[in-house]
Amino acid sequence: RVSLGHSAATAEDARRAARAGAVGATHLFNAMTGVHHRDVGLAGFALCERSLFAEWIGDLQHVGPDAIRLALAARGPEGLCLISDALAGAGSGCDVFHSHGREHERRGGAWYYPARDGQEARLAGSAMCQLEMVQQLVARGIDAGIAGHRREILDVSPKPTITVAIVFLGATWILVWQRDDARVERSGLALTGLVLPGPLDARRI
Repeated sequence: RVSLGHSAATAEDARRAARAGAVGATHLFNAMTGVHHRDVGLAGFALCERSLFAEWIGDLQHVGPDAIRLALAARGPEGLCLISDALAGAGSGCDVFHSHGREHERRGGAWYYPARDGQEARLAGSAMCQLEMVQQLVARGIDAGIAGHRREILDVSPKPTITVAIVFLGATWILVWQRDDARVERSGLALTGLVLPGPLDARRI
């Protein structure tokens, strides 16, 4: 499947690609032609075209709160996919990490290439997982269509109860589970599993 992104495509270019079978727009608003009142560009087309899923990075560094609200108003949560775009240093607790010979500095919820040779620091990728993004969005009062479903799996052995919660964020679902005797983490386009401290209540996620 083809997703449109990191492109200087016009809205008409994007329209032709969608007719040819493209199904998504990657990193909405980032590294793509922005919205202009005479040519809405790839970003604007993704906000209007129902056949595309628009993927957006929810760390509030890549896309600001008002742009997220604009996307939600245009497409609704069902037309958007929350992605992390997290780099290797995410979750490490480090403020600086190196990858592919380059230094990355953490600022807020994102990694930046440090300023050098008179150039400003540049955004490199996210430092947050999807669950952290959801928690931050909720804390900021951004209604991204979050709904929780919770069920408990009781282990017949004398081990602690395992709690599983599935959090739906529009077209993205996040699986979270908790068990005291193991730590398991997975991350992907639409799946994150994290071990959380204390009782898990999906309604508070």
